[in-house]
Amino acid sequence: MKTIPNKKIPEAMIRLWQRRGKMLCLKIDGHSMRPSFQRGDQVELVIAEIDIHHLKTGDIIAFLQDGMIIVHRYIKKKKVGKQWQICQRGDHLRGFRWINAQQIIGTATAIHRNGRRIDFGCWYHTIWNRFLGYLSWLWILGLETR
Repeated sequence: MKTIPNKKIPEAMIRLWQRRGKMLCLKIDGHSMRPSFQRGDQVELVIAEIDIHHLKTGDIIAFLQDGMIIVHRYIKKKKVGKQWQICQRGDHLRGFRWINAQQIIGTATAIHRNGRRIDFGCWYHTIWNRFLGYLSWLWILGLETR
């Protein structure tokens, strides 16, 4: 599996990868998902068309923003008119942001750190990701009710 730096990637190429269900590793360059992801980690992504109704709170999603691939935690969804909006948040960020569902390009399945692979599908990480997702959900609920 090829590791790519998180630089601007043409959207047409990403959409082609989506249709083919490409797997790739993306080198983490920021700090928005600390401590879950550290700078220099490589996150394993499945770039594919995603049915947002199968996403669960706490899942790690990849989405496009200004030509960059961003990896954050999925919190919840809502329908605005005929479009679905997705609430996403980086673990290390105070805020949250709603994005269009069409911006989602895939999901994270594992992370590579210090020569070892950490699989998000194992029971421990599944529970941990749900827990962190619901903590964010409760925090956002508090902000929205103020």
